[in-house]
Amino acid sequence: MLTIRCSSFARYYTFFNFIKTPGGGTVKVVVLQKLTKEWLSRFEDIKQEFPEHEIITFDKASTLNHIEEADVIVGGHLKEKDLERAKNLKVIFVPWAGVNGLPWEKIRERKIIVSNNHGNSRYVAERAVGLLLALLGKIVIYHNDLTKGIWHGFSAGAPETDMWDTIQDKTCGIIGYGSIGKYIVRFIKSFGCSIIAHKKTLPEKKDHFVDKFSLDLHETLDLSDIVFISLPLTKETVGLIGNKEFEYLQGKYLVNVSRGKIVEEKALYDSLKNNHLKGAAIDVWYNYPEKRSKPALPSKYPLHTLPNVVLSPHVGGFTPPSLYQMSQQTYEHLRDFLKDGTVVDRVDPDLMY
Repeated sequence: MLTIRCSSFARYYTFFNFIKTPGGGTVKVVVLQKLTKEWLSRFEDIKQEFPEHEIITFDKASTLNHIEEADVIVGGHLKEKDLERAKNLKVIFVPWAGVNGLPWEKIRERKIIVSNNHGNSRYVAERAVGLLLALLGKIVIYHNDLTKGIWHGFSAGAPETDMWDTIQDKTCGIIGYGSIGKYIVRFIKSFGCSIIAHKKTLPEKKDHFVDKFSLDLHETLDLSDIVFISLPLTKETVGLIGNKEFEYLQGKYLVNVSRGKIVEEKALYDSLKNNHLKGAAIDVWYNYPEKRSKPALPSKYPLHTLPNVVLSPHVGGFTPPSLYQMSQQTYEHLRDFLKDGTVVDRVDPDLMY
């Protein structure tokens, strides 16, 4: 099995090698992550292996009552008021990749270590490729029409404008060549695609999967037929793809499996509505349901009415193997920490990835 791990961040934290709390070295871990059967099993293993430490695993409302004494928190959503209560907090283990659900200003101020998790990377990348194939292949359009008895292709004597497109031999731009981006590249290479990857810094070692690295975002967009967005959401990447960037995307395809706010919402809608952007496949959005049972459209603009969009409800990691890998990595990260103080996959507090 192919495994890709991002390199760990190894500066900024110098105040301890192994956390020992006052009063005998017991570490108190408060788990805010929603606990499925898989997660419960992992934390029970931790409890049995490290009986000298305290692992609190109830529902979120209950565990928040223990946050004042927490040395470690497992969870990816934390409010500033909760962080203020967690006076002893030293490490946060986020059980997925995105860390934009944390109060970073206070985290930097207190020099709290944050570790994230790349267990879902392969599956998010697979979803990205699947969405692209659905978009270029007009799979959704053809399916919906055929359920109504409407045919396409040779059987219908359809014109060339009705043909689907192919990913083969196209140039694909990867905006964000981290764990997810690397898996996307490895998957699409089998289609004979050329790869241009946009990074903030050039890699030290040659990557045989990438034909060209570019520090220039606009160059990457200009040279690509298909653009994948696989960046983390940070203060620098909010609105990264806006009106200016869409000028380089005429007649091209966009796939976003990262975060919706990286692409300006109105610019995306206008570009698709005017057929400037040929098509988009999107798994990440601008609007989410406040209550699970209440319907909610994913954008304030009628993106869902456009024929050149494939919509997916932020489910890139919503598959059993992905949940297993995320729980396994979280288990390994927490186990390493409780064993000898090691924190792997540290997040750079300035870059937020």
